[in-house]
Amino acid sequence: MTEIDIQVFRVSSLEELEETVDKVNIFKYDDVQNEFNVLTIGKEKKIGITYYNYGIDPEIVCDKDNKVIYVGFGKNLMVINTSDGKVLSDDNLQSIFYEFLTDSKGERIYIICELDVYCYNLNAVLWNIGFKDIINDYSIVDDKRIYISCDDGTDIYLSLDNGSVLE
Repeated sequence: MTEIDIQVFRVSSLEELEETVDKVNIFKYDDVQNEFNVLTIGKEKKIGITYYNYGIDPEIVCDKDNKVIYVGFGKNLMVINTSDGKVLSDDNLQSIFYEFLTDSKGERIYIICELDVYCYNLNAVLWNIGFKDIINDYSIVDDKRIYISCDDGTDIYLSLDNGSVLE
């Protein structure tokens, strides 16, 4: 497996972002933007991302073969091909992105959001489930299920395979 050099750094304005990254590689999210980031993949590829930051830093994770990287930020998820820097998927999430989780095999990426959980493989959504209240605790258990706890007292386990509720 080849190591990939991925860096994210902030710039202070849209103007500075446009000076750093080609305009065709800048992705603008949200009506109001307060965060301007440059994502570099290797030495050549640069992607600009501007969005509204809800107080959670962007997170990046690679798939197990380093073919794609997942970038979670604000209410957005990007899936990027590591070999050519092309954006394979550019998804709006239903709620604020929290964190990525993976099982020990690393075959799937689980995306934890404020009110939702998504399961991705490469650039495809395999399943997702929404909750009525804010998710406040979560973890993968036994590489078979994901534990979710919500502010309203809901505690459930979901199957990692298909997102179904387990008893």
